[in-house]
Amino acid sequence: TYYYKISAVDALGLESPQTTATSTTVTLPLADIYIYPNPLTLAPSAEVVFGGLSGNETIRLYTLTGEFLTSAQPQGTIQWKWNTRNAAGQQIAPGIYLYLLTRPTGEKRIGKIAVMGKI
Repeated sequence: TYYYKISAVDALGLESPQTTATSTTVTLPLADIYIYPNPLTLAPSAEVVFGGLSGNETIRLYTLTGEFLTSAQPQGTIQWKWNTRNAAGQQIAPGIYLYLLTRPTGEKRIGKIAVMGKI
């Protein structure tokens, strides 16, 4: 929760009494995070978007055989874009890939991303 003290100043420099305002950051359940496009068609600028993040998730990507591809910890952002490359910068091949979203609270979500070849 954030707290703000707000006052207004007019053109003559007269200031209103301060008031206090609050705002609360809402964290979506991991089930509500959206991943698109899925399926994805490979192209030079193809990206998979992980949206609705709270900014404290870790995203890990794997092949179906469990081979690690890459990971990200997009701190303080609500969206992360995977450029369909592995940690070495190599373009992935068409196939099915797994993602693992985790939070420091221990909350986890596992899902699949289908990647199709160029049409």
